[in-house]
Amino acid sequence: MFVLVVVLAGVAQGVSAPLVNILVMLIPALGFVPAFYFAVKLHRATDTDTAAREWRKTVGLAVVGLVLFAVASLIVFQAGA
Repeated sequence: MFVLVVVLAGVAQGVSAPLVNILVMLIPALGFVPAFYFAVKLHRATDTDTAAREWRKTVGLAVVGLVLFAVASLIVFQAGA
């Protein structure tokens, strides 16, 4: 969501970014989109075993998304430097 807000704010201000930078910033979606899916499943879980399993998947994928976000940010920063 953060990347989406930043991109929309940049577009609203007329800032243009190279297509490669935009594609690189989509990389964190590989972790965040599945994390969102499992978070929805977590909230629908009816027993504690299923909830615990979905919780581990959600947190693990969110951490992966966060790491990918940091790596993508560094790539974009280094490409601009």
